[in-house]
Amino acid sequence: MTTKRMRPLPNLCDSGRDRVRPSRNTHLAPCLRIYGRAGLRAGRVLHAVAAVCFAALAAGAATVRPQTMDEALINPGMGLVHYAYSSRIWAYDTGLEPGDTLDDLIPGTSVVYMRLPWSYIEPEEGVYRWDILDVKARPWIAAGKKLAFRFAVMDHTMNSIPDWAMKAGIKGKWHHYRSRPEAARWFEPEWDDPVLLAKH
Repeated sequence: MTTKRMRPLPNLCDSGRDRVRPSRNTHLAPCLRIYGRAGLRAGRVLHAVAAVCFAALAAGAATVRPQTMDEALINPGMGLVHYAYSSRIWAYDTGLEPGDTLDDLIPGTSVVYMRLPWSYIEPEEGVYRWDILDVKARPWIAAGKKLAFRFAVMDHTMNSIPDWAMKAGIKGKWHHYRSRPEAARWFEPEWDDPVLLAKH
């Protein structure tokens, strides 16, 4: 059995019109070795662009020394979040005075979050209870705060899907606490169920 010797790959730096003299730019050696004169030119361009970018960054650099302060820093779209609703309409900020946006109690609160079951928002098909949201949202909007919403179709404390949608034939299964079978039961829909997707 004889073996066939593989022919070495040509060195573009030593072949035909791409023959070039060794470069003093050792950092461009890979370009010279692999791509010949064209690669060398491209490497020099990239190197020049990088040098200009670094010079621009250095020219615009600034020294920042954080100052001690008592005010809360508000990170737009982030920061502290107040749960005005969380699944249960009677829970959470029911103790707040109307119009209170927590500026004194929790300064820096920049977002109010309202998470409610679908059954609260649309108790009848096509009939929406926007007033539930408006009463909480108006003071926060007036104070320049952000609002976040979630209308859930499943919750572990109740059935979040309205009765009219359940009667339409949404598929899924019921759950309950094993340790407390008499406690609340909740329904988990099949998430790709066509009826759910059409109604929600």
